Amino acid sequence: MSLWPALADGVLRMLATGPGALAVKGEGSAVAFSGAPVADLNMAFAWSDARALDALTRRTEDFVLVASPEGNDAVAARAAELGIVAVPEPLPVWLGPIDVGALPAPRGAVRRAGRGDMAAVRDVLAAAFGLPVEPLETAFPDSIADDVDVHLSERDGKAVSAVMAIRSGEIVSLWSGGTVPEARNGGAFTDLMAQVLRFQFERGATSFAGITEAVASGIVVQRLGGRRASDGHVWLRGSSVGELLQG
Repeated sequence: MSLWPALADGVLRMLATGPGALAVKGEGSAVAFSGAPVADLNMAFAWSDARALDALTRRTEDFVLVASPEGNDAVAARAAELGIVAVPEPLPVWLGPIDVGALPAPRGAVRRAGRGDMAAVRDVLAAAFGLPVEPLETAFPDSIADDVDVHLSERDGKAVSAVMAIRSGEIVSLWSGGTVPEARNGGAFTDLMAQVLRFQFERGATSFAGITEAVASGIVVQRLGGRRASDGHVWLRGSSVGELLQG
């Protein structure tokens, strides 16, 4: 699977799981809404057309839309209809090989999360993004751990960092990554990402992808071998709480 469809597939499998969710995927665009009242928990993609965006005219939630350079004109043509505004600077779209031999050895405890760990995952993401827990309960119910690889990094027995990984073919896309403020810049997110890539490599992934700013978690992505492969042109209805992947 190529880069943009793999990213869209990851978000569909991550967000469109609950009873109020919406999942639409076409040849060149996709929509994945959790139904939570937070823009970042409702997403759309356009990489060659905007046909899947027809579904958004019937939804009232705020959302984030990410367009590839090839899909951006199609989105712009529908901006007024959808009530979205463009973010001036595009986000880097990262792609890199999984080179297990070059990954740093974990310094803290990293483990895959199960249903019983999802409360801790939600607490980490709430602290990382400055969100109440309730929208995350809508977007990320305990059952998501059955279908999505959710991983936690712990320090001194406390969950400090979390990320979700979804494999589509040989590409694993990384989403909803965050670290609690008091543990940032201590290597927890790097440890977490390195261990997740090992885990995914053992299960058939050969490369990883993500969307984030060129600072903060972008530095971690580059440290692990990611390179800027494309630009993600971001459009918003409402306001975003932060990066799409935050370290």
